[in-house]
Amino acid sequence: MTVNIAGASTLATVREQSISITVLGDVQCRVNGRSAPGMTRTVKRLIAMLAGWPGTAVHRDRLVSAIWGKTVPSDAHNSLQGHVAALRRSVGRSWILTTEEGYARMADPQSIDAERFMSLAEEGLQALWAGSGAAAQEPLVQARDLWRGVPFADVPDPELVARRERLAEVYERVREGVLECRLAAARTPLEASDVVPWAKEEVARSPLRERRHELLMRVLIAADRPAEAMAAFHFAESYLQAHGGVQPGPGLLSAHRDALTARGVAPRSVDRLTRAAQS
Repeated sequence: MTVNIAGASTLATVREQSISITVLGDVQCRVNGRSAPGMTRTVKRLIAMLAGWPGTAVHRDRLVSAIWGKTVPSDAHNSLQGHVAALRRSVGRSWILTTEEGYARMADPQSIDAERFMSLAEEGLQALWAGSGAAAQEPLVQARDLWRGVPFADVPDPELVARRERLAEVYERVREGVLECRLAAARTPLEASDVVPWAKEEVARSPLRERRHELLMRVLIAADRPAEAMAAFHFAESYLQAHGGVQPGPGLLSAHRDALTARGVAPRSVDRLTRAAQS
């Protein structure tokens, strides 16, 4: 159970100290630019749970379950209180608010890297969907560079695990967005050729993401290498069928059509080959 209890005066008090939390990878806490002391596994799990919902009270029972899992000590609530007290000594008393049912991290959400990541990703992806690759690139690159590894790692809370999966999907979309921005910025075949190695690396990194294959094909077409784009299509088609059990979707088929056209295939033949690729 969580309860929203954020207040402006409390946030102002917390901002007097510069506190930053990283949960995209190993959980870390820095106070005024220095690593906070006492970052044990238990304390990191506590920080991750509170950082998952800044300004929102998290029930004690939920914290206990997330911190100790199936090996809950008999004095778990007292132990939790002790860990909260130790964390307060490291980061300041106003950093954690005690509520009737639990605890809340009272701070600017932007002091948490996951919150900054989502804000930047939303800004960049919205700009990209609006057709402005130039405006999208900077926030998308910043979001990508915030990512250091699995978010909220080592915390067995079901809701936080679900959020971890959502963040991971957004991260993949961010990477694809950065690639799309680089493609849009390529004005000549030579500039597009410079993007090809990175596009291939993205496909190799996540070969089940159809969007990666489509972007690689479009990069190859822009680089005036339609034969390679066709080879990329045939690889994607066979890989996705063998490992994902799916046929090429509209985006990949559209890139296939464009590659055929770039190779000088007659329009009627393009239609016939496109239908064949769909079957």
